[in-house]
Amino acid sequence: MFRKTLIAHFFTTINSQIFLNTLKILWNSLFWFHLKDWKYIYNTEKKLWDILGLKESKVISFYNARSAIYNLLQWLNIKKDDEIIIQAYTCVSVPNAIIQSGAIPIYADIDIKTLNFDLESLENKITKKTKAIMVQHTFWNPIDIHVVKKLCVKNDLLLIEDCAHALWSEIDGKKVWSFWDFSIFSTGRDKVISSVTGGYLIINNKEYFKISDKIETQLTHVSIITILRNLNYNILWYMAYKLYDILWIGKILIFLSSKLKLITKILTPEEKNCNFTQLHYKLPNALAYLWWKELDLLDKYNQHRIFLAEYYQKKISDIKEIRFIKTWKKSLNNHYGCVIIVVDAVWLQKYCKKNKILLWDYWNGWAIIPNGTNIQAAWYRAWSCLNAEKISKKVFTLPNHAEISLNDAKRIVKTIKKYYI
Repeated sequence: MFRKTLIAHFFTTINSQIFLNTLKILWNSLFWFHLKDWKYIYNTEKKLWDILGLKESKVISFYNARSAIYNLLQWLNIKKDDEIIIQAYTCVSVPNAIIQSGAIPIYADIDIKTLNFDLESLENKITKKTKAIMVQHTFWNPIDIHVVKKLCVKNDLLLIEDCAHALWSEIDGKKVWSFWDFSIFSTGRDKVISSVTGGYLIINNKEYFKISDKIETQLTHVSIITILRNLNYNILWYMAYKLYDILWIGKILIFLSSKLKLITKILTPEEKNCNFTQLHYKLPNALAYLWWKELDLLDKYNQHRIFLAEYYQKKISDIKEIRFIKTWKKSLNNHYGCVIIVVDAVWLQKYCKKNKILLWDYWNGWAIIPNGTNIQAAWYRAWSCLNAEKISKKVFTLPNHAEISLNDAKRIVKTIKKYYI
């Protein structure tokens, strides 16, 4: 009996709608569509402005979210050896951007129940050199931002919200972006909705509105080749997903697209070594168009994610070897990825793979992800954040993206339960 492979890490980019929109861009670019700079950059910023209710905020778009972090810190006059507190269990792109700005990333440990800041560890990391705290709402799960705000007020610190996973999530009925000075969003290929790559800086503090024009005038265009490589990702990996189980065609497409550099990488080797400096690019028009179209599907995507996440929780929460993230009771979550924390993670992953279910393990391995990151270059000291190091080896994501049906989810639940019988 034929069984298709269920793949967790195709969160948003791999679906028929964005595949068709990408084909439209490539076709129209032969005639009238401007790949680099045109109206959709403005249109996307305006639509984001409307969706998030940005009544008195500034929006700036970038080629990726780490560029937003870097440029913000540059224009905040962060000096050499100034400290920015971030949580351990984060992507290396965050400390890389901080390091390139001249500042030093300082890591606080996490709460193993929420995967966000351990608030006691956070407070203990504040020194006279601390200039800002960057809050990461990990895997859509909002932190108790009110406590962090009090720490920032008490110590005269800037607060930056990293909302890369949390578009649409809320705390106390307010969108996660809206609580303090600045917020960062990502539209990467594995985020809530995707333009393959992209990032947005929201400036909420009026004192810093003047830096928005200064930032935008310093940004330049990526090359046409780079834009086409990003668009190729949507084409080639959609085809690979659909052909994954047919004579190895899908697997070969994935291998060749990376090997021949037909697509862009999420992270380069330079970023994993924290010496990546190409952080001054604006969002290309072609990619802005993709995200502009995807914004219309945001509610649909999130409702589907929530439905499947709640199904998983209902069906396997009684398995003692598995637990789900503890969510703050006053939050609304988009359930970007259905995260499970597993006691025997390696063996469950192998068993699921044997049954053609590929759990997403990008965030599995170490306190600074992905695996292969040079933690010394990222200013991380081994054994300094034990919760992050321990829990990172146990985290997987169950498939709940748009290409996963309820029947697929039932098969996943059945497989996991069979493993623990």
